[in-house]
Amino acid sequence: MVILIVEDEADIARLIRLYLEKEGFTCEVCEDGENAMLYQQTLLPNLVILDVMIHKLDGLEVWDSIR
Repeated sequence: MVILIVEDEADIARLIRLYLEKEGFTCEVCEDGENAMLYQQTLLPNLVILDVMIHKLDGLEVWDSIR
């Protein structure tokens, strides 16, 4: 299972990734809405963990477009 983590706080993203990879998941991290859109289209993740308050495009805009 591939998980896309969209989080602009590096420490939080690193912690989420650490715990998920420890459980056997494959994770990719991006830190803004524009990159989240690109990653989502190429990576086709099974799950997206999305921060609402991120740079460029906010999480709600990203959610609306990938939903």
